[in-house]
Amino acid sequence: MLYYLAIGNQADDPLRARLLLVDHLLKDPTFSVLRTKEQLGYIVQSMVWYRSSTMGFVIRIQSERHPTYVEKRIETFLESHRSEIAGMNTEEFEKQRKGLVNKQRQRLENLTEETSRFWYHIQSEYQDFTRREPFKNIG
Repeated sequence: MLYYLAIGNQADDPLRARLLLVDHLLKDPTFSVLRTKEQLGYIVQSMVWYRSSTMGFVIRIQSERHPTYVEKRIETFLESHRSEIAGMNTEEFEKQRKGLVNKQRQRLENLTEETSRFWYHIQSEYQDFTRREPFKNIG
């Protein structure tokens, strides 16, 4: 099951940066809550998803449970973490933001990583091969 939230146009750098931060904040909790705690499925992951000119946030779960049940659990998870993120203190927020900036600024380690990045741009149909991510505005 793919649970997709359409966010906006991927050419909007500030919006894309905020979406990447949300993904960074939710990546570990998505796995730990939905996979480990609730045991919704063997494959549980969250990611930013780029397609053509749009972008969104996806939670992917491979589960034997009914899709309606899985969807309700995802919505409950997102709602609970919405208030958690909104209530985050300034120090924790800055720590998370800097962690994401540092992660995005890491150099690619090998040709496989660079090839994967280029193929991702091709598959997304956006094809801005010079763009890593928009951290000039938040870093």
